[in-house]
Amino acid sequence: MTKKIPLKQTAYHVIKEKIITCEYKPSSFLNEEFLSEELGMSRTPIRDALGRLEQERLVSILPKKGFFVSAITKEEIEMVFEGRLLLEPYFVEKYAHELTSKEIDNMEKIVDIYEKAIESEDSEAYYGLDNDFHQCIISKCSNHYLVSTYTALYNQDRRLRILVSKTVKQRLTETIIEKRAIIKCLRQGDVHGAADEMREHIVKSKISMFTLI
Repeated sequence: MTKKIPLKQTAYHVIKEKIITCEYKPSSFLNEEFLSEELGMSRTPIRDALGRLEQERLVSILPKKGFFVSAITKEEIEMVFEGRLLLEPYFVEKYAHELTSKEIDNMEKIVDIYEKAIESEDSEAYYGLDNDFHQCIISKCSNHYLVSTYTALYNQDRRLRILVSKTVKQRLTETIIEKRAIIKCLRQGDVHGAADEMREHIVKSKISMFTLI
């Protein structure tokens, strides 16, 4: 017998995905009555989900006004990329040595499919593949506090990239070269070189993002 998923869990995942994919745009008002009708449930699980998303900085609560999708500001972008620069190179240096040759081959395959997705302008596919690429390394981390922090950063980063997705094809193409450079270092057993390539990848992404916001 399939276990029934609690309504508050369903509300959380549905609203979160709509925020991250920018179906609910930054700074937009989240009307509880509308959400209740759209999701086909009472306001109680909706409020529970919104409260949880507020803790993840995807939702903001304004006194006497209600819930809003968190705005994307330059300060927010700075914080996201600062977090990525601290965590992702660390993950590479600390855990990439655990990657097997087969897992590195898989990273290469992901980049190949990622390249085809960019060429066909399949945004849903290439953002998913980008996450798959990074998760190959992140999955080796046994520190759930760091993984949880990275996941929150990734959600904000994904939302930001989707928001500007129509203008970033050139940048996406550049990331293919950067990902292959990371893989090349991993194949050579050079985790420090791979970490440096990861830093350069993140910095270039940050510079590109600021030109688009």
